[in-house]
Amino acid sequence: MKLRIVIIFIVGLVVGILGTINLVINFPEEFSYVSLNWKHIIDKPVTDIKPSIEKIAVNIPLSGPIAAFSGEYANGLRMGIEDGCKELNVPCDKFELDVQDNTGKPVQAVSIMEKQRINGFDAYISGTSEVSLAIAKELDTSSAPHLLVSFDAFITSKGVNRLRILPHFKIEGPMYAKYAKMRSAKRVFSIILNNVAILEEFDSFVDPELKKQGMEFQREVFDWGFKDFNTLIAKVKKFQPDLILISGYSVQILPIIQSLRAQSMLADGNVLCGMDFIDLLYSNTPIGELTGAAYIAPPFEIPGMIANKDGWQKQYNTKFGKTPNYIPAFAYDTGRLLVLSYSKTKGVSKNDIKAQLPYSGISGNITVDDEGDLNSALGLLKVNAQGKLELLSN
Repeated sequence: MKLRIVIIFIVGLVVGILGTINLVINFPEEFSYVSLNWKHIIDKPVTDIKPSIEKIAVNIPLSGPIAAFSGEYANGLRMGIEDGCKELNVPCDKFELDVQDNTGKPVQAVSIMEKQRINGFDAYISGTSEVSLAIAKELDTSSAPHLLVSFDAFITSKGVNRLRILPHFKIEGPMYAKYAKMRSAKRVFSIILNNVAILEEFDSFVDPELKKQGMEFQREVFDWGFKDFNTLIAKVKKFQPDLILISGYSVQILPIIQSLRAQSMLADGNVLCGMDFIDLLYSNTPIGELTGAAYIAPPFEIPGMIANKDGWQKQYNTKFGKTPNYIPAFAYDTGRLLVLSYSKTKGVSKNDIKAQLPYSGISGNITVDDEGDLNSALGLLKVNAQGKLELLSN
């Protein structure tokens, strides 16, 4: 009797095992389908899993010395989204901003980006150049547009999802050579920050054109943290230039100008500064410290160019307690473009955004070239002896 029970148990066990094997053998597609679908979800980049709202991740310097350039970008972006939603009847809760401060440090920016990638995003905004370069390749693997708050001349061309609604070195560089030609300069001395993007700008756009025009030119490169500008200017003086070009952040431009003035090297318009000079016009820098210097500027900074500029600046100042320059103005237009894109296409991809261009914004007329770079014209201005902004060329 016991033997019979054991035999029946063994037979049942074998039948059960064979049944299981038969299930696996007869239904491989079903098992494979489930497995592949879970793998697809796990492996799929979080940025490509569409959320119910548009997530905008921002990774820029909001504090530290570089914040003079980018510190107000997030406020301009936020205000642009809010005003765009109000105008186009889009609920503001359709947009979620994740704004993080990288303090201008690439390592910190990478850490921020990894966390934001886990949370997911539909559009990514990064700056400045060195920071953007540190994370751009990783972001290229996402389908989300990467909007650059960077001056680097060629950064946008190196990724299919990159887009730049901001002036940059590709359009600034030729302005140095244009000004040299306007002044019929014979000897040009460049004082520039040891920065990959700035060096590339002068190597690609400035020096070749100066050479083409038959001008003698010399360059002095200084590192971040350098302070002995009086000694540097003594070298400049020996060259006896009739035009001096300056490129760096505003924290460097001011002491260079002060040293030039102290050594009687700053005459009426014989010094041309890059766009970072504009930060000084919005700081507490006495205007007398800036007289005689010329600078490159986008349309927003050209007096009388933007019809409703004063009203918009007043609105911004009321909201954030600061008078905005062109950086938050472009951020504002970027925010409005994101809302406009969403209202028309229910998306904020690079193509969705580009479909809304040309766009007439507070920063001027926005168009981009084939590489996705802003291609608006820049102007040349000077702080004259009376402390007024004088247009030289646009």
